[in-house]
Amino acid sequence: MRQVPIKNYVIAIVLIVLTVCVSLYVSKMYKVSNKIDNEISFANLENYLYENPNVIVYLKNDSYLKFENNFEKVIYDHSLNSQVISVDLSLLNSEDRKNFYNKYCSELIDFNNLFSVPNIILVKDGKVSAVYASNYSDVSGDNITSFLGNNGWLND
Repeated sequence: MRQVPIKNYVIAIVLIVLTVCVSLYVSKMYKVSNKIDNEISFANLENYLYENPNVIVYLKNDSYLKFENNFEKVIYDHSLNSQVISVDLSLLNSEDRKNFYNKYCSELIDFNNLFSVPNIILVKDGKVSAVYASNYSDVSGDNITSFLGNNGWLND
């Protein structure tokens, strides 16, 4: 019977360890690179809501990264990324805000909370059903998860 040199075992172990390390690195980079990629302009929001009556709208601007990072983690952990769109609030004028409010909101939705930043607007059947108007003390992923769960967006 022929003996396999120890060098072959060492090469096999090194290749296995290297493969595992590369896989973990690629997985980590994939998770880090997951951003909300469905950003639309406010001008296109009405058409989008017509075609997609159940959606999560994230009103954002670039100064609230902690909230955005927590929100992104929640939506990817719960596989909601295909149902989320983001709109840059800094591009909205007051007339656009009033038109959106009048068309999609009931009197139960507070106009000032609707357009505070950052916030999450839940749209069901083409109408705003709930608004998560963040103040700066409740930006944790647990609060966002509770909000989405209490409003029927989480299945687990």
